[in-house]
Amino acid sequence: MIRVPYAEAAFSVVHERDVAEVAARILTRGGHAGQTYDLTGPEPLTQAQQVRVLGQTLGRPLVVEDLDPEPVIEQMSQFMDRDLLVAHFALMARAVGRPTPVNDAIEQITGHRARTYAQ
Repeated sequence: MIRVPYAEAAFSVVHERDVAEVAARILTRGGHAGQTYDLTGPEPLTQAQQVRVLGQTLGRPLVVEDLDPEPVIEQMSQFMDRDLLVAHFALMARAVGRPTPVNDAIEQITGHRARTYAQ
């Protein structure tokens, strides 16, 4: 059982190897000075979908339970800044039913499509 607030919040997950490859290319090749890149994965996934992918990878089903964010904020604020947590969960709330857009910035920089979450 995986318990998270806003299980249906959808974000475009970026694979860490893509981040590393983009950084290496930007740092070792010219033409990137002053540029800002918005890196995205190839598709937006909800947290529930991400958990399902993890379950498939582990070879066992995982169940997602959507939590009320207030108790989670209270508990986590013992270890983290409360205002940061409130802002983070507000962002997650806005992503429910409104997935983040994707782009091809990783492909433009590295020459290959962004890796999937499953990869």
